[in-house]
Amino acid sequence: MAYVLAVHNLDLDRAQRYAEQAVAAATGNLRNLNLDRLEPAKFTEVAALVAYWDTLGWIYFRTGDPERAESYIHAAWLLTQRGEVGDHLGQIYEQQGKKDLAVRIYAQTAVATQPLPETRERLLALVGSDRKVEELTQKALHELSEARTIALGRLLEPPQTVHADFLLLFVPDGAGELDCRPCGLRKALRCFAALPKSCSNSTIL
Repeated sequence: MAYVLAVHNLDLDRAQRYAEQAVAAATGNLRNLNLDRLEPAKFTEVAALVAYWDTLGWIYFRTGDPERAESYIHAAWLLTQRGEVGDHLGQIYEQQGKKDLAVRIYAQTAVATQPLPETRERLLALVGSDRKVEELTQKALHELSEARTIALGRLLEPPQTVHADFLLLFVPDGAGELDCRPCGLRKALRCFAALPKSCSNSTIL
């Protein structure tokens, strides 16, 4: 309901109440998350929280608070890189006059998961040519890959190879940074310190 109201710019006070309640409920469901007892349903709950962040951020944008909107939607973008979220973030940057950031996010969004046709049109309007759009989207493919890649260095000597799957648990520490296990990844994941205050408990990726 909150999302529908936000998209159609209707009864935004009520939409904000609904979205804030949804964020609070989802955050509560993820409280005290533990990787040792991780259930598949928790991944769905994280995805739901990200969607609620995007909805709440878009409501803030509609009500004239782009800074607050950015904090939620940027966090949602970091976790999902879905087309609609990125399109929202690009529009926020564009309204704020941050053209370079808007262009970069639009380019990444155009090649992200489930991109919106309107995103490419917004990018074209800012850069002025299809050739430039192609250059930027090709660069964006590499940027998105890098954003979700952590270099661990050489673990084995060639020709040995190893494959592994990791779950990362982000929790706020006393200094306001988000800590993660294993702690050696902290510097590589410093950007997650920008997650909104509603993520005051645990988030998995």
